[in-house]
Amino acid sequence: MKNKNKKYYYLLYGLVILASFFIWEKICLAEPVLKITNIQFESETSVDDDFIEITNTTENKINLNEYKLVKKTSSGTQTSIVSFGDEDSISSGKTYLWASSKNNNFPSEIKANIWRKATISETNGIAIIFENKDKDVIIDCINWGEDESEEEIKDYSGIMISEIYPAPNTKVGEEEFVEIINSTGEEIDFSDYTIKDSKGAKGKISKKEKIGKFIVFYGSFSLNNDSKGDTVFLYDKKDNLIASQKYANGKSAHSFSFDGSSWRWTSSPTPGGENFFDKILSGKLILPKHVYKNTYAYFNVKTDGSAKKFTWNFGDGHKSYKKETKHKYKKTGKFKASLKIRGNGEDKIYEFEVKVEKYDAPKIRIKRIMPNPKGLDKNEWIEIENKSKKKVNLEGWSIATGKDKLINHPIRKDFRIKKGKTKKLTKEICAFTLGNEKTKIELRDPSGKVVQKIKYDRKKDKIAEDEIYEKNDEGWNWVETPSNIENKIKDPLLPLGEGAQRADEGTSATTEENIFIIPNSEIQASLGRYTTSPDWQKKQKNRQKMALSSHDIILSEKLIPQNSRVLGAQSLNLHENFYTFTPPIHNKHWAIIFWENSSSNINYFLNYLLLKITF
Repeated sequence: MKNKNKKYYYLLYGLVILASFFIWEKICLAEPVLKITNIQFESETSVDDDFIEITNTTENKINLNEYKLVKKTSSGTQTSIVSFGDEDSISSGKTYLWASSKNNNFPSEIKANIWRKATISETNGIAIIFENKDKDVIIDCINWGEDESEEEIKDYSGIMISEIYPAPNTKVGEEEFVEIINSTGEEIDFSDYTIKDSKGAKGKISKKEKIGKFIVFYGSFSLNNDSKGDTVFLYDKKDNLIASQKYANGKSAHSFSFDGSSWRWTSSPTPGGENFFDKILSGKLILPKHVYKNTYAYFNVKTDGSAKKFTWNFGDGHKSYKKETKHKYKKTGKFKASLKIRGNGEDKIYEFEVKVEKYDAPKIRIKRIMPNPKGLDKNEWIEIENKSKKKVNLEGWSIATGKDKLINHPIRKDFRIKKGKTKKLTKEICAFTLGNEKTKIELRDPSGKVVQKIKYDRKKDKIAEDEIYEKNDEGWNWVETPSNIENKIKDPLLPLGEGAQRADEGTSATTEENIFIIPNSEIQASLGRYTTSPDWQKKQKNRQKMALSSHDIILSEKLIPQNSRVLGAQSLNLHENFYTFTPPIHNKHWAIIFWENSSSNINYFLNYLLLKITF
């Protein structure tokens, strides 16, 4: 230790180090995984400046939650200095410092990691202990006083556990094994080494194999294979702890192996060789944007073929084992959820938070229904109106349909409607069904609350193709579309007034073949669709000219029931859903048409002059 600001610290620290080697006797002969590397007590400045420094001699990070520092007086009384917690850990090759007080006078380069009120003295023995279930294990100690021998201290920091096989396939004759690596560069006799579990039970070793730097211990070690796992301890012939490794969430026929930087499970055990690892599992979570109380929320994950099993933990005591699943929360609040993906090798766990809210439904209503479209039933639609003041997304809403028992059909994808607008919902994103005679319909919000109920029953009168059930000021009514009306007219539109002839060319009688009667039902359904065409208006002027030129025009006496008459009509045509009355088109030569028009104009002009002169 160095102190650039206070010279007396040099002397003090030198005395401490000398005391570690000459005054105190180190009894733990094997190089421990955790080593006490420095101690200070009774500082010249304050009695509160005591500290103990621990070093991690392994290549792995060590969690200290099962370790503690203990002191022993000259009379043999043991007292705990500090028990470490889950938040305490030491990285590989790093140190961890306990101090007796937070308000200490340490130099700036000395940083304490934990403070607990305690005092130590030169007569105390100090030990770091692993808290085993049955018997505590001394990891390292100074001046503990149980063995006064002065054997040479060997460096065992190059010995580490590299692979653990706790759940072998016994049906094919496999055994548990623990593989260690000797990287010390020295030849070490492992014949009297032992393996113990976390309960301190000594394993029965059936054989040992040495393959290069690897030494494999086979046998029965009674290692746990549940979610809590176990800890493997390696002891030398004097029962000194050489190495240890903890594992959890054991998997059958999988080994827990070191990959050079961390530990993970693999489906390919390799006793006596370099460790082999499976592809690291991964997935892309597809989570709901909003989750509401008493409403199904949908969860999914995209993975490749290496993922075999899935476990969704929703944080409220419920789980699902499907890749794509749904869940309904009964309470509002925040829930810590997770997904575990299992395959060959190490499991992958994703953690996420689900916020469950109460749902305030916007004002949404069904406006129109098309139960029997022309063509396939997949063309059925339900038109929905957004009466709220903002844009809404109806994903998570549902349409329930049926004659008697209703079946719920959720809207599975985004279905956004702007404020004050309507939009047609089709079977592409909602699998509703509409009968051609009768059906009950319910619009339900994400919480399952019924927002709107509709039903229709045509009894024996089957719904016509493209007929629409529509809500207006008078309630729900059936409305025929133009294409629906067109389908009802079975006979083609016939030219009218073909019997109308010039008086000088023959009879003026009108036969039944010249009469086209429009049904009353069609007239009522098509009010507002009849109009005169621009051609009709032009022909009206020509007829006035013809009247002045003394041409006789005989019109049909009967067009529709009750002698309803449309004067001057020659034929009835349907064009773009509108009926128009126009004279028949005669394909005459242009020269004849020009001559007839010229004659008519000249005749009209002469008659006009004659009338002026006469009157």
